[in-house]
Amino acid sequence: MFDFFKPKQKAVKFPKEQILPTYFRMRTWSLSGVFVGYMGYYLVRNNITLSTPFIQSQLELTKSEIGTITGSMLVAYGISKGVMSVISDKADPKKYMALGLILCALINILLGFFNSFYAYVGFVIALGVFQGMGVGPSFITLANWYPKKERGIYTAVWNISHNVGGG
Repeated sequence: MFDFFKPKQKAVKFPKEQILPTYFRMRTWSLSGVFVGYMGYYLVRNNITLSTPFIQSQLELTKSEIGTITGSMLVAYGISKGVMSVISDKADPKKYMALGLILCALINILLGFFNSFYAYVGFVIALGVFQGMGVGPSFITLANWYPKKERGIYTAVWNISHNVGGG
């Protein structure tokens, strides 16, 4: 299973006059990919917060139980960001980030079929764990494609995805 995540070594030869244009085009694609991907992570993460009033009324939960649900996800996400980032260092960023986003979407779909407080807590903990799979590949991709002199600017551009996905 872990072989699936291993990055493939590619040795593609380009004519000398195509190297720079291809490099700049591919790094733009890379930035666009992590931007859209992480925007998706924020979209999936923030809909829990937006739906809490509906969940509270439909499942007749107290404010304390809603706090437990949202807090559980954030604690799991905080821990997962570190753990999953370490794991992602050895993985293909495209596959790793995509799998995490697919699993987050699946968890969100499954949440719609359960009405138990404990099921919600379990699912949002899993959601938090899978949410941690997004940040590591994003940083790795940016570090691989942008030199240190430019990395701050392009990381700031990537950081806008937080606001776009969360808004």
